[in-house]
Amino acid sequence: MNRNQFTFYKSFDDTFEFLNDKQTLIYLKMLRDVQFLRLRIQDVIFEDKLLNGIWQSTKHTFETSIKGYLDSQLNTKISNPFFGCYENHSKKINPFETPKAPPSEGVDLQVKGKEQNKDKDKSKEEKKLIDESDVNNSKLLKVLNSATDRKFRVVDDKAASQIYSRIKDGFTYKDIQTAIINASSSEQHKESAFKYLTLEYISRGDQTDKWIQFKGDEGKKPKKGNSLYNPEGNPYEGHNGLEDK
Repeated sequence: MNRNQFTFYKSFDDTFEFLNDKQTLIYLKMLRDVQFLRLRIQDVIFEDKLLNGIWQSTKHTFETSIKGYLDSQLNTKISNPFFGCYENHSKKINPFETPKAPPSEGVDLQVKGKEQNKDKDKSKEEKKLIDESDVNNSKLLKVLNSATDRKFRVVDDKAASQIYSRIKDGFTYKDIQTAIINASSSEQHKESAFKYLTLEYISRGDQTDKWIQFKGDEGKKPKKGNSLYNPEGNPYEGHNGLEDK
């Protein structure tokens, strides 16, 4: 008999508030496949950084739920136990780990042990960075909305990737916040009603430092055509940044 129900926590619903429609469908399909034992937890892979970050922070909840169900199926009173994709499950087997061949003895065993510890430390560090970047990106989005009176709800993948690159370049989240505030005070962006001022735009390699160094428009006469509406070719044409949602 197949599994016919699972607990849908409020935290799952809260998660969808940060996702766009496409991301929501992808994550919801994964949730159903995992909970109804069509997909093993260790086989879940997301290319989307935001989805991957959310998955890493909620993965333990899924593991606890599924292991509890699998263990209940071992009860001898159940005539037709159902294990789905965990066919070989028993209380002696961790259903969330792929069986590995026994390590070789001597030096090889020590090396593999050190490599496993490094992988664990790297995984923890990556999770920490993802969690921190998600929080800080959300704060930057709030700064942008406040400065431009917009209502962006999601940091898209391209913007998140560019922000991460700027941090690796040595900029701080405070620097990017300064760039947002400075850009929003410029006549260039005011004249276009901030149409092009997005996180994707402000986090571009050639724009972040430019707007950090911006000292205001005093003493400058705007040149015709030397703005967002460049008659010789709009640099923002084809821009796929964030959209109001």
